[in-house]
Amino acid sequence: MGGLFSQKGMTQKEISQLSKQINTLSSRLDEFIVFTMEHVAMKEDLKGFATKEDLFSTKEDLRREMNIQKLDIIDRMDDKFADLRGDLIAQRKTSDKKWNLLIQVLQKRKGISKQEAYRLLPSGTAR
Repeated sequence: MGGLFSQKGMTQKEISQLSKQINTLSSRLDEFIVFTMEHVAMKEDLKGFATKEDLFSTKEDLRREMNIQKLDIIDRMDDKFADLRGDLIAQRKTSDKKWNLLIQVLQKRKGISKQEAYRLLPSGTAR
């Protein structure tokens, strides 16, 4: 080994230092290769994972499911509003009956005139 380097004018000390640097570089390269093999996924490792097509399909399925859920919520809200409307109508009819009865009682007892009763009753059914 001394023959090649000594012909170019390198001393034994310089050759020894260069040899140490090469050995250090070689061991660092080995460490890097080991680290890469342990931490980097290879193409074979990724075979079981989702592809772009799978993700796009999943995204479309999710969008479709969200639309179905939105429609279901809207249907339920429509039902709730219809129930509420029916309850309000029933309550108003009950209230109207009580109001009409009160006006008729007041008119019979001469608490209000026939004209006042006629104006207060929605159907104009004053007696």
